[in-house]
Amino acid sequence: MLGWNGATRTIILIGGLVVCAAVTALAPGPADAQSESDVMVLRNGDLNAGAVARESFSIRTGYGTIDIPYGQMANLFFGKTKNHADRLYTVGGERFTGKLIHQSLFVLRGVFGVSLDVDTRDIARIEFARPKIRRLPAPATDVVVLRNGDRLRAAILTAPFLLRTEGGLGMVQHSGTGFLDLDRDEDGQTVAEARDRLGKSLNRGTLMNTAVTIRTHHGQELTLPPAQIVAIAFGVYKSGGKSASTDAGRAARPGSPSPLEFRDPFPDGTLGPRLVPLKPGAFRRGDLTGGGDADEQPVQAVTIAHPFAIGAFAVTFAEYDRF
Repeated sequence: MLGWNGATRTIILIGGLVVCAAVTALAPGPADAQSESDVMVLRNGDLNAGAVARESFSIRTGYGTIDIPYGQMANLFFGKTKNHADRLYTVGGERFTGKLIHQSLFVLRGVFGVSLDVDTRDIARIEFARPKIRRLPAPATDVVVLRNGDRLRAAILTAPFLLRTEGGLGMVQHSGTGFLDLDRDEDGQTVAEARDRLGKSLNRGTLMNTAVTIRTHHGQELTLPPAQIVAIAFGVYKSGGKSASTDAGRAARPGSPSPLEFRDPFPDGTLGPRLVPLKPGAFRRGDLTGGGDADEQPVQAVTIAHPFAIGAFAVTFAEYDRF
C-alpha cells in the first residue's frame, strides 16, 4: 500500500512522463523519424494527437492556389491573425506562403479519443505523421525559388529562355544549364544570368520572356511573372522522382537551412558531398554586442549577390583524402 507521500511521488512521476512524451512528440528530429499520428497544437496550448481527416490541403498563394496531398504534408504553421500568412511545408522541402482555404479541420483521435472539428483560427501549427510509405506525385526535376522565400519543386515548361545580350539575341536551353538567376536592373527590367552546375557563367542579358510557366510537383500549372522569381535550378531531381542528390525529401522547418540539398556526380559516377543552396541576401558579420575576440571586430556588412551552394557538413579527413 502506498502512503500519501508515495502516491504523490507516483502522480508526479506519471505527470512528468506525460509531459516528456508531449515534448518528445513536438521536438524537431531527423526528417526520416517515424510518427504514428499528426500533432495539432492549439493557440491555447492544448495538443490534439490523431489523424487530420483531409485528402489534400489547399493554400491560396500570390501565384495561384496549390493543392498538396495529405501524404506530402510535413508542417503547417498558421498566421497569428487573418492578416498574417500561413506557411505550408512538404516532405520534399517545398514551402508555400499564403492562406489555407479550409475554415476547419477534423481530427480523428482513434478508438478511445473524441474526434474534433477544429476551427483553423484556433490552430497554431500541425506536425504531420511521417509514415514509411508515401504516395509520390508526378516527377518534377527542377526547383524554383521565389522572392518571398517560397521554394517549389516543379517542371519548367517555358523553353527556351530568350536573352537580349550585347552580342544579340541569346537562347538558354534547359539542358546544359544548372541555374538561371533573375534580378531587376535600374530600369525595372529583368536581368538573367545562366550558369552551369559549377557556377560558371554561360550567358547574361535582359530576359525577353514575359512569363515563366511551370507545372508543380503536385500537378498544378502556374504562370509566374519573372519579377517573382529569384532563381531556377534545373535537374535537381532525377526523372524517376528521387533527388539527383540525396534524400532532399526531408521536411522543412523554420529557421533551418534550405532542405533542397543536392550532390553533384563525379566522373567516376560517385556522388560528391552534400551541398545546400543559399539564396542572395545581406547580414552583419562580427560581434554585434561590441565585445568578442579580435577576429570578430569590426562588424562588417556582407552581401551575397548571387545564390551559391555550400557544403552541408564539415569536410572529413576521409573526404579530403579522396578528393
